[in-house]
Amino acid sequence: LQQLAQLHGVHFMIDEFIQAITKEKNQSIKPLIVELGKLFAIGQIQRLAEPIIEGGFICPMKWSMLYTDKEAALKAIRPHIAVLLDSFGIPDKYLLSEVVSGNPYENFLNRAR
Repeated sequence: LQQLAQLHGVHFMIDEFIQAITKEKNQSIKPLIVELGKLFAIGQIQRLAEPIIEGGFICPMKWSMLYTDKEAALKAIRPHIAVLLDSFGIPDKYLLSEVVSGNPYENFLNRAR
């Protein structure tokens, strides 16, 4: 029951997000924001999967499509990851990812290529 309540909250949040994005006037930022929204939504669906699967709300084919869509969203976001990461204001010394060891911007660009 708790997971269903969380899914309802996620559905409401995603619906509001979609409405806000459709009103966004800056067309250059829309594609990236849409991909971030997809990534969030897929992550939440995967996290709260039990009632979705048990209730038969998603078939195995669509479930596997989520992984494909998640990979596509990650690929679209990857070239922008340094800027997105900077927007959180986390000092580089606290970022322990192999992607950001040393020079984070150069490493991000190299991985994106």
